[in-house]
Formats: sequence, structure tokens, C-alpha cells
Amino acid sequence: MPFFKFQNIRIAGIASAVPTNTVNVDSFIPSFGEEVVNKFKTMTGISEYRKTHDKQTASDLGFVAAKKLL
Repeated sequence: MPFFKFQNIRIAGIASAVPTNTVNVDSFIPSFGEEVVNKFKTMTGISEYRKTHDKQTASDLGFVAAKKLL
């Protein structure tokens, strides 16, 4: 099994990007009912999440994060 040893390499920075579109979990009450949504929120602690816009991809978010680093 080959092993590689790298020298003089380091991580100089980390960046991330998240979608700006916020969705509240309560918007699922008409579909799933209030009891199910409240149970989900209690069990997971999630009350809202981020969702990409139409035609926005992971590479778009990666591009934004990369621009922050550079």
C-alpha cells in the first residue's frame, strides 16, 4: 500500500457559502399537520432551513466561497 508524505503544505483558509433563501418549517403545517411539524421541530431543533434559488447549484455556492478566499 503506497503512502505519501507531503511537506510544506498547510491549510491557509476555509470559506463557505449558504443560500440566502430561508424556509420556515411551519410552512409544512398544511401538508403534514401541526402535530407532526411540532414533533419534528422538538426532535431535531430545526425551525428553519436554507434552500437554493431556482437554477442555483452547489458549484455556484462553491464559487462564492472561493471568491471570499481569493
